[in-house]
Amino acid sequence: MEARLGVLKNDFNVIIDFKENNISALQTLKSRIVKIKEIYADFISANRDNLFVFTLDSFYFQGKLIDIEYDDVIRLFYAIANRMYCDYYKLFKIIIEYVEQNIPDKKLRELIKVNDNFPVYKDLEPFKQYEFHYIQTLHEIILVVLTYLNTYIINKNHDLKIYQSKNKIGLNIDSFVNTFNFNNTVMKEKTELFITYIEFFHKLHTKYLKRFTTKVQLLLSQINNDIKLDNGSNKNVKKDMLNDLKETNIDKNILRELRVSISDENSIISSEQTKTPESSRSSSNSDASASDATSEPLIVPANTPENSICTNAQSCEETINCDIVSELTDDNKQELRDTPPKFSLNKIHTIVEETCDDSINESVDSIQLTKPIFERHVTVILEPTDDPIFDPIFQPFLETLLEPVAEPF
Repeated sequence: MEARLGVLKNDFNVIIDFKENNISALQTLKSRIVKIKEIYADFISANRDNLFVFTLDSFYFQGKLIDIEYDDVIRLFYAIANRMYCDYYKLFKIIIEYVEQNIPDKKLRELIKVNDNFPVYKDLEPFKQYEFHYIQTLHEIILVVLTYLNTYIINKNHDLKIYQSKNKIGLNIDSFVNTFNFNNTVMKEKTELFITYIEFFHKLHTKYLKRFTTKVQLLLSQINNDIKLDNGSNKNVKKDMLNDLKETNIDKNILRELRVSISDENSIISSEQTKTPESSRSSSNSDASASDATSEPLIVPANTPENSICTNAQSCEETINCDIVSELTDDNKQELRDTPPKFSLNKIHTIVEETCDDSINESVDSIQLTKPIFERHVTVILEPTDDPIFDPIFQPFLETLLEPVAEPF
C-alpha cells in the first residue's frame, strides 16, 4: 500500500506538468489572437473606404474563426479542470464520512477538520472554475489521510497479534479475535478501494489533458502555418502531436489532412517528391514498360506456361484475334468489317517447345527458342464462328502464324 501511495504522488506530478503546458499553450494562442486583432485594427484605421472595408471582411472572418475555436478550447479546459475538482472533492467527502463513522482516532479527525475548508462543488455549474491550488491541496490531504489510515491499520494488526497470543494461552477470546481481525480487514480493503479510486482518476485526468494538449497544439500549429507572425513553430511539438494521433488509430486520410494543415507547402512537396531507390527503380521500370507498349503495336503474350498454350476454344480465339487485329491498319480494319464472313476455323494443331531456362525471344517475324528438351502437342477444338477475322484474305497470314514448329531455330 505504501508503494502505491508513492506512485500516486509521482503520477500527480505528471498531471501538473500537463496542466502547466496547456496553460502555456493557451497563453501563446491568446497572444496570437491579440496580434491578429491589432493587425486588423491597423488595416481598418488606415483604410476606411467602403470597398477596402469589404475586401477586409475575409481577414475579419479569419480572425473570427480563430476566436470561436479559442473559446471552444477554453470551455473544454474549464470542463476538465472542473471535473478534476469534482472527483477529488467528492472522494474527500466520502473519506471524511467513513473516518467519522469507523475510525475512532482523534488525531485523524482533527487533521480532517482543520483541512475541511474547500469551496463547495456544485453539479449544476459544470464550467465553474476552481483555483488549481484547491485541486492540489485536495489531492495532498487525501494522500495524507490515506497514509495515516495505513499507519493506523498497521498498528491495529500489531494489536491483533497480541490478542492472538493471549488467545493461545487459553483465554476464551476467539470471537473477539475474529471480530477484531474482520474490522482490520475491512479497514484495509476500504483504504485500498480509496487508493484505487485515485488511480482511476489519474488515468482519466491524464488522458483528458493529453488529448487537450493535442487539440491546442494542432490549433496553434494551424494558425502558425496560415499566419506566419514569427518563427515560433516547434517541429518537435508537431512530431509529438502527430505521433499521439497515430496512437489513437486515427484514419490515415484524416491524419494526412492534419499533417498538411500544420506543415509548410514546400515541406509537403519535398516530402512527396522524396522516394526510396527501390520505388524510383520500380517507377522507371513501369514507365519503360509503358513506353514499350505504346511504341510496339504487336501484342505479345508473356512467356509463361499458362498463357503460351491455349486451353479452351474461347481463349485461343481471343489470342488469335488480338494478334491479328493488332497488325491491321485502320483501312484494313474497315475492309475487314465490310467483308462478309466466308471462313470458319475448326481445328488448330500447334507444337510447343519448352526450354530449361525459359529463354524465349519473341518478335513479330520470328520466334527464337534455345535448349529444347521435349515437344508437347496441344490440340484445341474451336466452335464454328462467323467472325469476320477469318476472311480468306487473311487465311495465309493465319496459317503462317499457326504453322507447326518442326525444330528450334
